[in-house]
Amino acid sequence: TISTPHKNNQIYTILPVTSDSSPIYLQPGQPQHDTLPVGQYRYYQYFFDNDVVIDVTPDHGDPDVYVGCVFDPGRGKPGATSYNASSTQLFEDAITVKSSSSAVPESPTTYTMDCPVLYVAVYSYPLPQSTSASYIINAVPVSGVTTVVPGISYEGTVYRETTKYYLIHVGEESAEISILVTPFYGDPDVYVKLDVEGGEVAS
Repeated sequence: TISTPHKNNQIYTILPVTSDSSPIYLQPGQPQHDTLPVGQYRYYQYFFDNDVVIDVTPDHGDPDVYVGCVFDPGRGKPGATSYNASSTQLFEDAITVKSSSSAVPESPTTYTMDCPVLYVAVYSYPLPQSTSASYIINAVPVSGVTTVVPGISYEGTVYRETTKYYLIHVGEESAEISILVTPFYGDPDVYVKLDVEGGEVAS
């Protein structure tokens, strides 16, 4: 039970962590904030029933990410020496995991894994004068291709080194199409492919 004697609303984060280092559940689209001492791991698990982006954004420090299918004392767990997918960027880390039957195209940060549960290890990499890593971890389901309608704007988020796909139906008549992407922050790049026979523009 969480309560407050104050009249104003209170904003907080609650994160249950067991003493036996059992993985913390990741809920789809529900970011979790955590802090991890340098040189230590924290483990998460995600029930893998659809393509997903595992995104870790640091507040400070350098959290690295390793993903695997096994979490067992006898068979091992994900980490720097045992993983199916990894990202060790200095800042934000994002990994796209898809099943072998997925239509999501391949990319350098896309990994194919067929296991019912993804186990995610976050490691607090030691940086000079850093004692911990504070970060937000999120498991964002991948929706595939989004069909858009000319004249209607759409907001979206694309994670570092990942791709988001859109489809525009242009019909049989000749038409000039302008695709305008306005970033709120970051640097999204745009690539367009025209399906001449189907009358579609993929971006």
